[in-house]
Amino acid sequence: MGSKPNLAFAVGTTVICLAFALIIKLPTLKYPISNWDELIYLELSKNWLATGSYSLAGSEVLERLPRSFYDHPVFHHPPGFALLLLPFVVTKGDQLAITLSWLGQILSLASIALVGYQLTLREKPADFRNRCAFLLPLVAAATDPLLNFIARKIWMDNLLAGSISLALCLAWLGGRKERWTSWLLAAGGMAAFACSLKVTAAILLPFAAWLALPEDNKKPIRRLACVLLPGTLVLAIWFLYFHARTGAWLPHWTRPDEDFLRANPFVAASTSQSTSAFLLRAFLCSPFLLTLFLSMPFCRFPFHSKLERVSSAWILAMLALFALLGSSGFAKETRYLAPVIPVVCWLFYARYDREPPSVAWRNDQLFPLFLLATVAGAMLAGFYLLVPQFDEMLSPLDLLLLAFGRNAS
Repeated sequence: MGSKPNLAFAVGTTVICLAFALIIKLPTLKYPISNWDELIYLELSKNWLATGSYSLAGSEVLERLPRSFYDHPVFHHPPGFALLLLPFVVTKGDQLAITLSWLGQILSLASIALVGYQLTLREKPADFRNRCAFLLPLVAAATDPLLNFIARKIWMDNLLAGSISLALCLAWLGGRKERWTSWLLAAGGMAAFACSLKVTAAILLPFAAWLALPEDNKKPIRRLACVLLPGTLVLAIWFLYFHARTGAWLPHWTRPDEDFLRANPFVAASTSQSTSAFLLRAFLCSPFLLTLFLSMPFCRFPFHSKLERVSSAWILAMLALFALLGSSGFAKETRYLAPVIPVVCWLFYARYDREPPSVAWRNDQLFPLFLLATVAGAMLAGFYLLVPQFDEMLSPLDLLLLAFGRNAS
């Protein structure tokens, strides 16, 4: 076994991937802040700082927004992201606030590295095959098209994906460790942070609880308290405050109306598109994810370990939530699927966990396909990092049609 050399390799390559993921984003520091969500959140933080009111009431930007959507006593999302923006607002460093989106991808990469080390390196020989298996998903996530697309804008979605994936990862590690308290407290803290960004992050709590419980079910109450109480407390405080100020438990007015759709053409286009067609396009935007799903019939069914069962259920739950909200008339945007990406990388790692010879042979045969998918994803990510004007992702097929259309005209 080569645990110490493997640990050094894991730390070194993770640091390199993190540095690379940050370096390729440097051009985005000069991009104009033009997306409405960016402008709204910056204005929200400024208004909160100036008036003490967590709303857009009285702000300049409200005059240019659909009032039915934004003119309410309290903003419709919890204040976590607006709070993080306050230092940038105070120092007038609005452009640097994009680093919050970068931070989210760093959290995702950290969760992937932690899972990957446990499954491919920790108790395995220090050989070339195991190290390649560890490195590939890490590179794929560092150059992922969706995560890098989000990183071009001051959006909370990368932070949400990163905090959710790290919370789930820490809960899984806590469920495997003899000294589990610190791991599960950290998982609960990350879950609470995710819930302070969006209430939909509450969906992670039962999955974190599932991962936190060991096979022997030892001390389940304490474990569940560590994982669930922080997030539940954050959500309870937010719901009570929101209801006290607005008289509603949920912001039902965030379903796009005609005024909102006129102001956001790409949202209008996604709303008119069927959920199944939208999800198909989203899958085409992530070659690594697409390759993993297409290769499933040729591999071991992803339910042989607890991590695989939870990861598969998590992806299905995210897709079901996306389909439910989309079919109910809410906006469909590809960036809402970001929490799926890190967990897809976990499923790749899980294929290398306790693999019999037949599975190992199949994994070796499929590895070049995942390598090609990583390269294709990196090319798509590079395109989006160089063009700030897109507010929604287009699949490679859409981009080709767009390019041919322009050439024809």
